[in-house]
Amino acid sequence: MAHYQAAAKDQVSEPEDFRLDLELIFAISAWIFDRKLKLANASARERFQQLEEALHKRLDQLIVELDDRSEYGSGGTKDAAVVGTGDASLGERKRATWERLASDADDLADDLCILLALYVEHEIIIASSTTSDEDNAHQQFVAKKKLDAFLGGLLHPHTAAGYRRSYATTTALWALGVVLFVSLFWSLLPGRYENELVWGEPVDAYSRMLSCIFYAFNNYCIPMIVTLALRDAGLQSRRWRNMRLAHWTLWLPQTVLVAFASWAVAATFVMGLQLWKTGFDTGWAADSQSIWVILRSSFEYNAPTAARGVVLSLVVAFLLDAWSARALSLALRPTYFSSLVWALGSAIIMAFCGGLTRYFTAWSAKSAAAQSLDAIDRGLIVYSALFSALIGFFVVFCVTAVLLNQRSSSERLRTAQVPGRAAPKPAPAE
Repeated sequence: MAHYQAAAKDQVSEPEDFRLDLELIFAISAWIFDRKLKLANASARERFQQLEEALHKRLDQLIVELDDRSEYGSGGTKDAAVVGTGDASLGERKRATWERLASDADDLADDLCILLALYVEHEIIIASSTTSDEDNAHQQFVAKKKLDAFLGGLLHPHTAAGYRRSYATTTALWALGVVLFVSLFWSLLPGRYENELVWGEPVDAYSRMLSCIFYAFNNYCIPMIVTLALRDAGLQSRRWRNMRLAHWTLWLPQTVLVAFASWAVAATFVMGLQLWKTGFDTGWAADSQSIWVILRSSFEYNAPTAARGVVLSLVVAFLLDAWSARALSLALRPTYFSSLVWALGSAIIMAFCGGLTRYFTAWSAKSAAAQSLDAIDRGLIVYSALFSALIGFFVVFCVTAVLLNQRSSSERLRTAQVPGRAAPKPAPAE
């Protein structure tokens, strides 16, 4: 198992799931197929003999393929990895083969769990042992506990369902707090000049503050919440493709779907509020034609702005995927270098996105006779780029810092629990 995991470490998108599948397969192979676990109700078990044999054949075939792919017994795992990195085409074929083997292992593990569930249902696996030998009884008890742990998700799905940590809640709370804080700072200092460019006169500080916070929540926080919720749902259903590990043909469709969903929700919020405000201003006396004009103008003006929050949420989702993939960019020393690198990259992306979306917004507000943007429009583009860069920098910096702090806390806890350094595991050749 250690040899298989070492060979598949950089080849499968979910190495932890692959490890758990191997543990379950080898455990059931030893307990059930190799008859190391004494089972009850032999007559009932004979009914499942054909099913056992079919699963045993699949297990033997899987082990043969794993031995062949990992070059078990020849010590060629590292050499194979070098060849895979030297030839891109060969590396892709090798990765596809490992992904297929991981999928076969996952299917076999599921079927073995079904077999165990049938044995529990027909009392072939029972809680107590009838043997008089005290040692055998103890061994049966320990094996039963391990089987119960493996079968917990099937027998008690509500209490033992496997949860995969996504950091969605922590990230959403930090992103929400940082966006609101940066918006408050912007409204009190640079925002006053931006509002003067928009309205042509100074605006009350409280009006600026409420307007800026409300704007930032709709355009940044709502896409962030939607993206993190979809990513968490994908992780728990084991359908999310890690954007750092999986091939782009696998993660691109999910990214487009998540981006569209988060943008659509944010744009709908903004357009709905604009329509609600217009209804109050007109006394709800507008006809269908005027409502359509209002919706169209609101969409053209606000839809590009919502794309800023979508881009930021995708950057954060990629950061979380890179974190789960143990990316080298999140292991720099000292640790704050990783936060700075990711934050600066996010600031550059968000500055470009903020300026570009403001450019489209400025043109949507221009009349058909306008030939070019004026100085006010160009100034607003600069302000939008700066505001977006600030939000991108501080959101990603804080989220990265939180992740790195949790890793260092876990390492300190592990060190405290294990005072002595464990001896290194011998290589297969040794």
